[in-house]
Amino acid sequence: MIDYKVYFASFLCSVILSLVLGLIIIPLLKRLKAGQNILGYVQNHLTKSGTTTMGGFIFAMSALICFTLFSRGSNTLAFLCLAVAFAFLLVGFADDFIKIRGGKNEGLTPLQKIIFQTAISLVTAIFVYVRGYTDFFIPFLNKWIDFGIWGCFIIFFVFLATTNCVNLTDGLDGLAGGVSYLYLLLSCVLILIQINNFSQNYINPREC
Repeated sequence: MIDYKVYFASFLCSVILSLVLGLIIIPLLKRLKAGQNILGYVQNHLTKSGTTTMGGFIFAMSALICFTLFSRGSNTLAFLCLAVAFAFLLVGFADDFIKIRGGKNEGLTPLQKIIFQTAISLVTAIFVYVRGYTDFFIPFLNKWIDFGIWGCFIIFFVFLATTNCVNLTDGLDGLAGGVSYLYLLLSCVLILIQINNFSQNYINPREC
């Protein structure tokens, strides 16, 4: 059975940290004039010019602190996810930094973004394949299946598609944050259900 107290504590800690860090970081970003520039031809958005950007740091720091506080054992897979998240964070930082420094709406070009996203996803997929993390737990069959090299392609596609979806959804009205919150909350519920119903086999015990 799941130790729900630990999961709830980590969730509550992340929420509180995000709120506290938001109160500190957002005013700091405003003082640094880290605001979003608006496309000139979108007249309805002109009043939103200067909306604070780089808010991803709030959630990144919260995730890092909670991981440090609540991690157990070697946590190779958890550390991998955290490292990949920070790699994509650097791409987002570069994009926002170019926008702010240049005083324009566009940072990295679409081609540059897809190249960086592809590179990170590819390195992650290769690492996962080399380490043998290609076993997928199929809840409907209650068994593990090793997809081998095809698992590498699946992982590559999931990282690239998910990250690019967030990138395309991002906007001035908390679009990425709102959508991601619902998606991650649902994913969390599904993971908890699967761990509880399948004797903690959601993550292969051999690799934890």
